[in-house]
Amino acid sequence: MNYYSSHDYLWSELFHMHFGQPTEQMELQIDNSSRINSRWKIGYLYWDKLNNREEREKKMPINVTQKSRTFLQKIRSKMYGNNAIKVLMVGLDNSGRTQVLYRWKLGENVNTIPTVGFNVEIIEYGNKDLEIWDCGGGAKIRPLWRFNLSGMQAIIWVVNSSDRERIETSKFELNALISGEKQRLIPVVVLCNKQDLPNVMTPAEIVDHFDLLLWRKRKWFVQPTVALTGEGIYKALDWIQKNYLRNN
Repeated sequence: MNYYSSHDYLWSELFHMHFGQPTEQMELQIDNSSRINSRWKIGYLYWDKLNNREEREKKMPINVTQKSRTFLQKIRSKMYGNNAIKVLMVGLDNSGRTQVLYRWKLGENVNTIPTVGFNVEIIEYGNKDLEIWDCGGGAKIRPLWRFNLSGMQAIIWVVNSSDRERIETSKFELNALISGEKQRLIPVVVLCNKQDLPNVMTPAEIVDHFDLLLWRKRKWFVQPTVALTGEGIYKALDWIQKNYLRNN
C-alpha cells in the first residue's frame, strides 16, 4: 500500500486542523507489516511534551466540522473505495476491540498494543466485505470518534464485561457518540467482550445498564464474546450483513 508517500501527512493534517501546532514535533507511527498487509496504524505517540496539562486540555476538539468529515471521507475513498459495508468500531480502552478486529482478519489471536490512532481493515466475510475502522479508546482520543461517523453504516461498541467501575462511562460515551439526528438510524452492535473472565457482567446486565430497551427506533444487537478464542465474534458480522442487505 502506497497511498501516501509521506505518512506524516495523513494524521498530522487532521491534528493541525483541530489542535493547532504542537510545541514539539509529533512522532507518528505507521505499521504496514507484511503479515497484516492492510493495517495502517497512525496515531500520536508523544504529545506529553506540552508542559501544561491545562494547555493540552484546551486544544482538544470541540465541534465536528465539515472540513474534517470531508478529509476523512477522502482518506476512506483513496484507501478502500466504496464497495464494502463501512463500520466504526469503538469502545473504551482495554475493551479488546483490536483483538476482535485481528481475530476477524487473521483467524487467530494477535498480541496488540493500545491503539493511539486507528486501525483500518477490510474483512472478507460472507456475501459482503466489511471496512472496519477501529478507533483508539483512550480519553484523549474519544473526541475524535465523531469525525469518523460520516458514511458509516453500522457501529460496533465493544465493552469490557469485567470493567464494572467504568460501565457508566462506557454508556455515557456511547450515548454521546450516537446522539444526533444524523446518527439516530445507524444500527449498533454491542459486543460484551471478555466473557471468559471471572465476575463479569452478563449481556442482560449490560442491556440494562445501557437502557437499550428504550431504543425504540434504532436497530441494535447484543452479543457475548471472547476475543482470545473468537467465541461469538462472527455473529456480530452476520447480523451487520443481514441488516445491511435487508435495507439495501
